[in-house]
Amino acid sequence: SRYVQKNIPVQPQAISINKSLKIKTSDKQLLESSRLEKPPLDNQSLETSLQIMSTHLLGWILEPNVLGLFRVAIAEVPRFPQLARTVAEYAITDATLAFEPLFRAHLSAQIPEERIKFIANQFMQAVVSEPFHWAVQGMECAGFNEFKRTRMVKAIELFLTGVRSLST
Repeated sequence: SRYVQKNIPVQPQAISINKSLKIKTSDKQLLESSRLEKPPLDNQSLETSLQIMSTHLLGWILEPNVLGLFRVAIAEVPRFPQLARTVAEYAITDATLAFEPLFRAHLSAQIPEERIKFIANQFMQAVVSEPFHWAVQGMECAGFNEFKRTRMVKAIELFLTGVRSLST
């Protein structure tokens, strides 16, 4: 694949929080494995590139270990609010940032630079958040399957229709 997820082996383990609210090394590796390499800026269409990147991201965040980590972070917010911020910083923020160069490369002629970050954030909400939150809440099973892929493709199409209307 042209868009490669960093490959950091992680042993399934219980997530632990120490007194200084730091995530232990193996859990940090699990989070850091979400850091996606920047996509190559070649002749692929924006839609194709978004599909490739979203497939890798959803494949990772819908793994049982990752869902478990987010469930623990949510459950521990009252006692350890910094834990949720740390989890979000390592996974969600970095994943969103990985999409910005792609939007910049394909949309800079139509969309002002200051809107690119907003567009990347909205993309995450439109395409990634729903399957992730449904899985975290146990409303859908873990894993990325054909049904979720089809829904992802439709969400990307709908999102791009909206973005393209901004430039007309």
